[in-house]
Amino acid sequence: MRCVSQALILLLMIDAAWVAYGLALKKNRWRAIVIYWVVLTFKNLVDFAAGWW
Repeated sequence: MRCVSQALILLLMIDAAWVAYGLALKKNRWRAIVIYWVVLTFKNLVDFAAGWW
């Protein structure tokens, strides 16, 4: 289960990085920062939940 959650997190992080990069190119840096922060928070929550299993 741990491997599955780690793979999912990695995919989310890569996806978030692409979204942030795309938004930064459009000069919409604040939205990119917010999206990245939300995904990072979600990753930490998933890591925390995976620790209980």
